[in-house]
Formats: sequence, C-alpha cells, structure tokens
Amino acid sequence: MQGDVTGSGAATGLSRHRRTARWLLGILMLAGALAAYAYRQTRSESSYATVVVHEETLVHEIYATGTLNARVTIDVRSRIPGVVKIVDTDADRRVARGQRLALLDTDLLEAELAQAEATLESANALLEKSAVQLREAALGLERAQELASAGHLSRSELDAAEARYRSANAERSAQERQVAQYEAAVRRARLNLEHATLRSPIDGVVLSRNVEVGQTVNATPQPPTLFVLAADLAELQLDADVSEADVGHVAAGQPVRFSVDAYPGRLLTGVVKEVRLGPLLVQQAVYYRVTAAVENAAGQLRPGMTADVWIETARRARALLVPPTAIAVEAGRTCVEVMEGGHLRRRDIVRGLTNKDGRVEVLSGLAAGEQVLVAAKGV
Repeated sequence: MQGDVTGSGAATGLSRHRRTARWLLGILMLAGALAAYAYRQTRSESSYATVVVHEETLVHEIYATGTLNARVTIDVRSRIPGVVKIVDTDADRRVARGQRLALLDTDLLEAELAQAEATLESANALLEKSAVQLREAALGLERAQELASAGHLSRSELDAAEARYRSANAERSAQERQVAQYEAAVRRARLNLEHATLRSPIDGVVLSRNVEVGQTVNATPQPPTLFVLAADLAELQLDADVSEADVGHVAAGQPVRFSVDAYPGRLLTGVVKEVRLGPLLVQQAVYYRVTAAVENAAGQLRPGMTADVWIETARRARALLVPPTAIAVEAGRTCVEVMEGGHLRRRDIVRGLTNKDGRVEVLSGLAAGEQVLVAAKGV
C-alpha cells in the first residue's frame, strides 16, 4: 500500500510540472510574438530611408559634346599665279572689308595690260579704216546702180561695185570682232592686275596667315589658302553633335549651358539656333548637328575650344520628383513603395522626364506630401 501511495504522488507532481512548463512556454511564445510585432512596427516606421514628395520645378537637359567656331570663316586664295611682294597683315589682327592683305608682284601684269591696250588701239585704228572703206564702197555702189539704171554702166561693172561693197562690209565686221576680242583681253589684263591685290571680303579677324614675302603662288584648280578670316568673334557658334535618341527633343530657341577646359567650374550660356537635318555617322552611331549662338563680347572664348554641352529641352513647374532609387520596374510595371499608416505599400506610377540632378518626374500615382521608400537603412 505504501508503494502505491508513493507512486501516485510522484505522478501528480510530474503532471503539475508539465502544466507549469506549458504555461511558461505559452507565456514565452506570447512575449515573443508581441516583441516581433513591436519590432515589425518599429521597423516599418524607422528602419527605412524615405523621402517626402514635393512639387518642384523640373529642368530636363540632354548632354552632348561640341566645339566653338566662328560664325563665318573665309579662305582667301589668289586667283592668279605670281610672287608675293608685300604682306600687310598677320594672324589675330582685325581687318576691314576691302582692306589689302597682300600684294603680288605686278611688273609682268602691268606689261601685259600695256600690250593689250596697245593692240586694242591698233585694232580700233583698223576698224576706223575699214569703216571709211565701207562708206566709200557704199557710195560707189549707189552711183553704179544709178548709172546702170540710166543704161550708162555695164552689168559687169555693177557686179564689181557690189563685190567691193560686200568685201568692205565683211572687212568691217571682221575688224569689229577683232576689237571686241582685244577689248576682252584688256579687261582680262586689268582684272589680273586687280587680282594681284588680295583684299579682305569681310570685316573680321585674321585667324591664320599662310604666306610669306617672296613665296610663289600657283593658281591651280585648288589654290592654297593664304589667309583664313573670321567674322566678328563677338559672337561665336557652338556646334554640338546630339544622338538620334535625343535630337527629337531639341528645337531652336532652347537655352544651352556649356563649359570649356579653359575656365573650369564656370558655366557659360547660349541659345539653340538650328537643328540640322543631315545625319553624322560616328562609329556606327547616328548624330545630328545642333548649332547655338554664344555671346563673346569679352573675347575670352576662342574658335576651336571643345565644350561639354547641356541643352535644356523642357522646364515644368510643380512637377513631382523622386530619386531614381525609389523606382522599381517589375514585370513591365513601374512602381514605388509608399509609406501608408506606418506600412510600405507598393503602388504603380507613370514616370516622366529626368531632372538635371537625376531625379525622376512622376506624372501619376503619387501626390505631394507622400513618403516613398528610397532604401532600407544600413543598405
């Protein structure tokens, strides 16, 4: 009997221990669940980096590289062969329209003109002589016709008078052609003499001089360039090559920002003047030339400088902008994570242009004042 009582008490004690353990386990599980819930609540609200969406001004720009050039450049070449006698100007000097740049030796040209004028003078004398002979032949024919009508002149004598008139008339015509030919020779000799003086066709600046005194100039089909002139450098032209993917956004009148290595950290401005139609193929990529007008009144910019170019193609007030890290694309959907009631909710959006600082415009799906996820803290 004693053994039975002892066994029953032991079983009862073991049962109490099990119930206590289960209660403790339940309490621990409940505490863990509450802690996990509290952790999730805390993580939803404070474990993520978010930004508040504001309405701001969007500025969309496209990037290109370009070169500064003079608006107008002219190559000055000699139209005639000769030896350079005088050089009147040099690179970087300003010149006026019509100003002499250089002079070829004119001795031979002056002699050719004098000879042409003398030949023309002789031809004019022969022309006058032939005119007198024609008048005499005309009078002789008129008298012969009157005598023949009165029966006082034979047919053969009349024919001879007519022949003399035709011959005199032909000689007169030949002399007229000769005079015209020699007049052309005189004009050509005078032009050659004028062309010996090389003059500036524009008001501008000499960019380069490629000629020296004593140099022989040949008038080949493609004669050498002796001077390169530029129109006034107070306004330059910025030529930028824009990719075919971006050129559809570019139009005349858009503002341009650019920088050059000569002035690091400084941004200069211009205005788009023209978007050219002709394509440029560079390493199998297609580009289009965009030209912009650039003020250069201070003369700090020079033709040939390379530039980094930003063309402003759009500007919109009250645009909603978010960092690019806030946007995800999944299965063809563009979306963001929005904080709602302490929790993150995925929401579809429609994106627009990219601001010049890299942030992305949201056209629909967000409202000003909402918070969007950028990244988890510590990531």
